[in-house]
Amino acid sequence: MIPAESRLPEAPRLVEQMCCVVVHALRQTGKTTVLRTVAERLTASGRHAV
Repeated sequence: MIPAESRLPEAPRLVEQMCCVVVHALRQTGKTTVLRTVAERLTASGRHAV
């Protein structure tokens, strides 16, 4: 299994730039897992409350 953070590495940077992020993929490809990981990372940074 590929680590969740490496599947969408540009997402935190896009959020910092206040860009809109859309995740579109087939079912059961890990979209929710990736977004949860990104949310945890942004919340841990202390700059965002996700």
